[in-house]
Amino acid sequence: MNEPAWWSMPLSPHQSVGRFEIIREVGRGGFGVVYEAFDTALSRNVALKTVRSAVGADGSRTLAEAEAAARLAHANIVHLYDVGREDRGPYLIMELLHGEALSDRLAQGPLPIRQAVGIAVEISRGVAYAHRQGVVHRDLKPGNVFLCADGQVKVLDFGLAQVFGRPGPAGGTARYMAPEQAQGLAGDARSDVFSMGVMFEELILRRGPEPSALRAAAQARSLASLRQLVEEMTRPDPAARPAGAAQVLARLLAVQRALEPRRWFLAGGVVAGVALALVLGFVIRAPPLPPGRLLLAMADTENPTGDPDLDGVSELLEAGLGESGRLSLLPRSAIVQQLRDAGRPTPPVIHEADARVGASRARAQLLTLPAVRHFGGGFEVSVRVVDLASDRIRYAGREPAAAISSVPAAVDRLVRGVREALSESAEQAPRAPVELASVAPSNPQALGLYTEGRRLASVGRFREALGQFRRSIDADPGFLLPRVSAEEAMYGQLHGILTGDARALFPNRKENLAILRENLVRIPGGDRVFVEYVLQRADGGTLGEDIAAADRAAQAAPADPRFPLHAAWQLLWDRADVAA
Repeated sequence: MNEPAWWSMPLSPHQSVGRFEIIREVGRGGFGVVYEAFDTALSRNVALKTVRSAVGADGSRTLAEAEAAARLAHANIVHLYDVGREDRGPYLIMELLHGEALSDRLAQGPLPIRQAVGIAVEISRGVAYAHRQGVVHRDLKPGNVFLCADGQVKVLDFGLAQVFGRPGPAGGTARYMAPEQAQGLAGDARSDVFSMGVMFEELILRRGPEPSALRAAAQARSLASLRQLVEEMTRPDPAARPAGAAQVLARLLAVQRALEPRRWFLAGGVVAGVALALVLGFVIRAPPLPPGRLLLAMADTENPTGDPDLDGVSELLEAGLGESGRLSLLPRSAIVQQLRDAGRPTPPVIHEADARVGASRARAQLLTLPAVRHFGGGFEVSVRVVDLASDRIRYAGREPAAAISSVPAAVDRLVRGVREALSESAEQAPRAPVELASVAPSNPQALGLYTEGRRLASVGRFREALGQFRRSIDADPGFLLPRVSAEEAMYGQLHGILTGDARALFPNRKENLAILRENLVRIPGGDRVFVEYVLQRADGGTLGEDIAAADRAAQAAPADPRFPLHAAWQLLWDRADVAA
């Protein structure tokens, strides 16, 4: 069998593939060769994987199915940015990861059981998400799991085993293949469950004796539960296995909770009880929330770390919660206006006391209080959601983050907890949720600049805000949220606030719109609704089409101040000649 040109002619540093300039080779795998490359259009480093395709380098099915896999956006799945093709064959553009494969880590010896179970949980989260999107991996193995230097766990090559040909025993993955796959069948989600079971047996159950007899006794029941789960996952008959990764995840989470160390506090009275509830993440029970949308306000991040880049926890949390149809988010500008109406000065940071005043005056039902603190050698991100009517806590949770780069993943987990606590229905759940870890900037400074821009915009200082958004984009051109907010700030020229100099302050608007259009699927929640409206207007439609777009946006984001009043004013401003 002749090897494709990708294999016979390795790429050299400074060689170009489309708009990507090769930097170095970083690895070889079952599908092809992986290179670190520079994206000259977006000014970022990426991973470029050349592909040895079993279905043909020019098959339309290859690109179509790979593009379907690219739509997966989850913190535990490596993000596939782009799919391309040259004369030599197809190639993939992915996020560049730093760390080591799980296979390499396992070769060094067994991991501590809590760490091993934690890795299994994160793998299951990613696979369960993909299964919900109808995508099956078909080649799960330790070599396709990556342990990032920032503590993240990523599943690689998702959905590509079927696209680029299933590797068989000759590819070295026979040990992890389900029996039905070994017989030549395509397999389904239960085949992934089998592969995960083999992986988890290596990851969790192959370990030496515990150094502490007490610790070994404490873990005995958890290990028995894990052995039972692995046995069920690796049964030869697919019908006898768990139906998908979601069922596996639920059982792993139960084991993970059982392994958490118990902490008991000696204290008396109501104050101690409330403190204990907050520390352990308990929710104090309150009457059921009404159905339909809930109006939620958010305080600025309580951030005693001294690092301004962490002020953006509230912005990330807002972006994540904005994905849910259960919630309408009260913008910061509305809280500021309510404080002004109440005769209060506008503080640079809106802490809980002022947030309560603004939220209550705006008739919000819930107030969200995010915080980030130093914890061990890293950080701890926490969120409380307060029911303003009863002053009870609807949700209290905290998540560790080993470094600033892993804060978005911690916020993702908290977002899931808030949505679950607020009884989000299936109809209100996002159809294709965007994971914050996939849209957060690789440069933490970009998040701090973006957050400062948002705060300036909320008090009407649009010129300064636009400058901050531009600096955020310069710090990380792949960060989409400041690009969205720059468009919003330019729409702040309502009533002439920015007339004349908006384009001078943000001269690359055409390029900005093109990037937003290309990455629309990666923009979360209400921001995506706003961008769709902006793109509709940029396409030069009729007044009727613009009004219809504004109406659709207002229905999708009813509490967003950009709709419908803002849109109506802007339409009249731009289309005054039509009225004349």
